[in-house]
Amino acid sequence: MKRTLPRSLSVIMGRRAQTAVLGVATAAIIGGLGIGIANAPDASTSAATTATGASAVAAAPAAAPGKPAAQPAKPAKPAVKKAVKKAPATKNLRHQAKLQTTYYYCGPAATRIALSAHMKTPPAQSTIAKQLGTTTDGTNSAYDITRVLNKMLKTKRYHTTMIAGPKASAKQVEQLRKDVVVSINGGDPVVANIAGTVWDTAGEKHSYNGGHYLSVVGYSNHGKTVKIADSADTVGRNTYKLPVTKLANWIASRGYSS
Repeated sequence: MKRTLPRSLSVIMGRRAQTAVLGVATAAIIGGLGIGIANAPDASTSAATTATGASAVAAAPAAAPGKPAAQPAKPAKPAVKKAVKKAPATKNLRHQAKLQTTYYYCGPAATRIALSAHMKTPPAQSTIAKQLGTTTDGTNSAYDITRVLNKMLKTKRYHTTMIAGPKASAKQVEQLRKDVVVSINGGDPVVANIAGTVWDTAGEKHSYNGGHYLSVVGYSNHGKTVKIADSADTVGRNTYKLPVTKLANWIASRGYSS
């Protein structure tokens, strides 16, 4: 003879079975979401502009074992400076022109001059030298100058322009003239990496066959003549003027930060 469970008990057991099934399903869904979140790549990466013209990206946080590492973010592009619609024919920036403290500190000294247009008390040349990676062999390239200027000014206002070849083309000369006018009107001295010998507008000779860094702190004649602040000029004046064509050819095979 079969025993028949009371109707109320059957209902209760049925409800418990349904609850158990729902509990398993819910756990599976939550577990799936947890796996998805755990496997999501960490997007917190950082980008930094490095020396010698290459753009290196800071390493992303290490991924858990057995999981794909997060892809590094692309380096941020520097802001493009807008052309000045009505730039004055002549403009000079206030700056602190100090001689370099060692024979190989032209890079840090030129960078400090550029920073002095923005800061009342710029960092010491030795502090800037550490950021640039300057050694007794000097500072590698204009890319280092750009990187450190942007870092210390906490902005992306500077970018690097290279003049390839032993002589600047007419297009490159004109680009330099425009860059000088735009940068100076934006309050930014231009830092140039040069090599060779030139005579300035006053007839003084400036010779740096092994390479040198200097700052452009002003211009006249709509940028066709530039004003140089030279941290190594201990014999003549610390500032002198050059036709922009001479400066472009002085930079040739190197670059400048503007």
